[in-house]
Amino acid sequence: MLSRRISRALSTPAAWAVLAAGVIGLWVTVRICARAGGPALPLDDAFIHLQYARRLSEGSWFSYVPGGSYTTGATSWLWPMALAPTFWLGLDGAEPIWACWLLGCVLHAGTMLEAARLSRGLAGDVAAWAVAAACLVFPAFAWFAYSGMETMALAYVLVLGARLASDCIEGNGGRGATRKLLAVGLLAPLVRPEGAIVSVLASIALGVSMFSVSGLRSGSSAPGEAKRSRSFGAKLLMVLSPLLGPCLIPMSHRLFAGHAVSSTAEVKWLFADPYLDAAGVYGATWANVELMFSDLLRGGIWTNRFLPEGFLWLLLLGLLSMLWLGWRTRRLGRALVIFAVVAGTLGVCTYETLLWNRVRYIWPFAPAWFVAASCFPVALARLLVTGGRRQASVGRYRVVAGIFSPILLWGGAAWLAMKLPSAIDDVAQSARAIELQQVKLGRWAEQHLPPNARVGVNDTGAIAYFSRRPTFDVVGLTTEGEARHWAAGAGSRFEHYERLGARHLPTHFIVYPNWMAIPQLLGAEISRATVVDQSILGGPTMIAYEAVYDRLGSGQSPLHVPRGARLLAELDVADLVSEAHHDYAVTGSRSRDNRPISGTTKDGRTMVDGGRRRRLEDRFTLGPQGASIMVIRAAVSAPLEVWSDESRQDEPQLRGETSGWQEFELALPGSQEERTLRVRRAGGQRFTALHYWWYAATSSGKAGSENGQPLGPAKMAN
Repeated sequence: MLSRRISRALSTPAAWAVLAAGVIGLWVTVRICARAGGPALPLDDAFIHLQYARRLSEGSWFSYVPGGSYTTGATSWLWPMALAPTFWLGLDGAEPIWACWLLGCVLHAGTMLEAARLSRGLAGDVAAWAVAAACLVFPAFAWFAYSGMETMALAYVLVLGARLASDCIEGNGGRGATRKLLAVGLLAPLVRPEGAIVSVLASIALGVSMFSVSGLRSGSSAPGEAKRSRSFGAKLLMVLSPLLGPCLIPMSHRLFAGHAVSSTAEVKWLFADPYLDAAGVYGATWANVELMFSDLLRGGIWTNRFLPEGFLWLLLLGLLSMLWLGWRTRRLGRALVIFAVVAGTLGVCTYETLLWNRVRYIWPFAPAWFVAASCFPVALARLLVTGGRRQASVGRYRVVAGIFSPILLWGGAAWLAMKLPSAIDDVAQSARAIELQQVKLGRWAEQHLPPNARVGVNDTGAIAYFSRRPTFDVVGLTTEGEARHWAAGAGSRFEHYERLGARHLPTHFIVYPNWMAIPQLLGAEISRATVVDQSILGGPTMIAYEAVYDRLGSGQSPLHVPRGARLLAELDVADLVSEAHHDYAVTGSRSRDNRPISGTTKDGRTMVDGGRRRRLEDRFTLGPQGASIMVIRAAVSAPLEVWSDESRQDEPQLRGETSGWQEFELALPGSQEERTLRVRRAGGQRFTALHYWWYAATSSGKAGSENGQPLGPAKMAN
């Protein structure tokens, strides 16, 4: 009896799918182990999931480091939750990578099965087998199923959600279909935010089913609970329930972190870019859409490892064929669901990081691409035989379709498979690069840094995971409160670090120096890892430094403070708190222009101040105050103009300079109302803005001056 059950289980499509995916998996994992010397992952971000999984296994709710609080950097909840049991089993170090690979293999197989089921309901059995084969040999799936990332999990829930929604619309989902669709709709956004597409589709499909929308349904309503009589309110509640899914993570962020937007969105989402207004977001998104059609979906320079050149045309023909086929076969609802998932690919065009990590954000939508593309040969065969007429000879259609369609369908799968060897070589090489850089430095930190060390990182995955040291994520993905300063630029991070103080900052940095972009904080080099033969890393060399903070606060006061003066107000350019206090307009700035600027005085002192380069005009507000002396720190080569509301003031006079900037003084009339000040360079040329101070005027009303001394936490006066 037992042997019979095992025999039945092994003869199921699921078993064959796992076996086929396992063959690909064996090829990939053997290649990785050969290149990297053991189990390894090709993306540093995969170790972020492992670190969250370890912390979950320790009973912490999405904190990232021991003793740390809740963080909003986990883009996926279900993926680290699925990996957490591996740590309960006693696995650690590189050992959980085997669990990542096992899950990746199973999800790869599940994606094949669900894509085939989705296609069968529209294009028939031959197309379904071809779609499964395309998913099996798709190079991007071979890469990402063994990357340790949640890519295959998202691909699976997208195609599963599309299949369940299609079945629900057509009324042939069977007993329990509604419960399954509700569950997938709720859980899909917990895999990745893009899973919200499934939540919306589930809600629409349930609405069509519950309220019997005509024109989309084919067949009778589903048996079981779908036939039970429900009140309008109960139906509406069920229809809207999947939409709770996209709200779960933001609600948790709001409850535990005080804000609904994740740190990942602050860093990677165009809508959160502090320098883009509505027109800027539209322009950047449209540029990504153009890139999608001109390169990514065409198998261009960014995707030629995974997609054959010209794939876009097959996809577009497939989409048109799919809609026509859905209409002719009375399965338009299924065709529209698939079309919606394909269209969801464009949603990632709102990501500033669209091209990162082998363009990983677009691949979960690929099963829907293949389902759509499979409709083209089927529709073409139908047109050739029937001329589009429903009453044409079924026999002739089957003969022609049975010869013509498989050639094109299986030819398409073979077209994809041609890219498979090079993609597997690439994932192995990438895993080797991560092993020789981030993993190596993480293990080094565990052995050589003191237990109380806190490590500043820009790649926060493997170093945090292997070092077992608390980390300070300068990008802000896993350290709360840092993301907006990273998005603003290096100058804002420098000013922010001044506010934090050395006690709350890292004792060491392990970073790419050009990414860190604040060399003033990097002390003695103590280790490095260089990998030249790679194309996945943020740079060939990552370096470990001791942290030095003697430059923090060095630029808080001007070179010369007006004699006997009292500080009234201060605008520290690039300090986000100070800028917000004075309504500083960042219009025209970009993060690359936000930098810490060093200046050396004539007596050899080095001062550092965050500033914004390439400014055409500084505009900000100043509260009511009496007559004052305005001190301006800027890097200019021509006179400055200062306007108070609409009145032009006297020309500021040069009072001191360093190797990096000049400082100017100007008597400013008092005002009992808030006013807008504008500073610009004569002739409309660009300049670098660093700092503004306002001091109480001397009793004579004239500006004397004396050597400036640091005023302590002057910026906190804001």
